[in-house]
Amino acid sequence: RGDPPLPVPEPFHPGLQSTSHFHLKAARDALPEPNKGPVLVSIVDGSKGKTVRMTLDRSATVAELKQKFLQQMPDLQWLSLSCNGKPVQEHDVLKDLRLGEKVTFVTFQRCHGG
Repeated sequence: RGDPPLPVPEPFHPGLQSTSHFHLKAARDALPEPNKGPVLVSIVDGSKGKTVRMTLDRSATVAELKQKFLQQMPDLQWLSLSCNGKPVQEHDVLKDLRLGEKVTFVTFQRCHGG
């Protein structure tokens, strides 16, 4: 069947032909700016089937969210939250999570096996 065809070289930008490396800098944010104002937060406790709703400012951290949730449900000892299927850290700020006007967090427990 013979040799495979030779690849067609991609043309370079004239200014990049004699360089060994370069980097690109983003000129603007690729994602749209998140909504402004408060966010309506729902926290679902899957073990008990209860949902707690509250309104928080976008500058609040997940630690503040947990504190308000534990005031309404003090019987929980260990609390881990996930948003959009990913665990969130206590230092995360809600505006950095790029949330819409409404968001749902789900409680989960980490099981340490062995």
